[in-house]
Amino acid sequence: MIYVASFEVAFGGLDLLTVPDMYSQDSAFFVMVDPRKSALPESLIQVADLAFCGAFGVSLAIFGVQFAYRYFVLTGHSFLATKKHRNFIIWLGSPLLFASVWTFSCATFMGRNDFVDQVLREDVLPYKLDNLEIDRLAFVGVIFFPKLENSTKTTINLDSFYAMGICSVVLSSTEFVMFFFAIKTYLATKRFMAQASGSAKLKRLQWQLFYATVSQSCIPIFFMQIPITAIYISTFLNSSSQIFGQIQTITVSFYLASDALPTIFIIKPYRETILNYFRCIKIEITFVWPKKRKGDTTGGTTSNIQAKVAQVESL
Repeated sequence: MIYVASFEVAFGGLDLLTVPDMYSQDSAFFVMVDPRKSALPESLIQVADLAFCGAFGVSLAIFGVQFAYRYFVLTGHSFLATKKHRNFIIWLGSPLLFASVWTFSCATFMGRNDFVDQVLREDVLPYKLDNLEIDRLAFVGVIFFPKLENSTKTTINLDSFYAMGICSVVLSSTEFVMFFFAIKTYLATKRFMAQASGSAKLKRLQWQLFYATVSQSCIPIFFMQIPITAIYISTFLNSSSQIFGQIQTITVSFYLASDALPTIFIIKPYRETILNYFRCIKIEITFVWPKKRKGDTTGGTTSNIQAKVAQVESL
């Protein structure tokens, strides 16, 4: 959980520093960083854009690895569940392996070429980036069926197909690992609960940990996996729209803001700690109503003031 939280904090910080913008139209999709919006030096924004894409790719892998770790712990696997430096490298390095493959694909096949430059100059820079110089823009992207220059005919950009193939393998692999070990973990948890002689509190905690992990995994599926899949399919069919890129830009922020909530509210010790914190905050509002005296029509406070003013005038 510390590893997941640290990753999401780093991902959120990178998103805040780069302020990426996603553009989708017809068969093109770009993840762009405008140097005028980014807080990073202009020389680092291309590297930051690649790192952002790599973090995007690892967002599902990290939960698949978490399910796998919980399964091996529950089944008492002696090789992978022991506290050894080798196992730390395996468990913490596995998501980074997926991120490296994703980043390699982006750097190799989603960079600049004649087709990409033409789309950026004609469709993106004039309308979205106020004619920013193309050499200053950091981006990665695909365009499957670009139009030939000075022609209405289209061609096939093989680099984009290579990129989509690699990214699709990464996505499908992370999904397979996550669903496979999620089911295995569920069955192992049921067996562990049936055989365990521990307290009801321990059994409750084990189920809460499982449900929290499932909920955390559903959030990137809905906010990242489904939108990016819709973008890939629509661009492959040469029928994408700018709304897809805008939705994906927003949902990434939703994922980063909401992914910790299931752990906080499902696991009882965390939930009680948060609620007790808010219970300690007391806001006291006291209403003081002045008493009226006999003969006063405006209330005691006003009458007292008027009496003191009369005494001063008489002096």
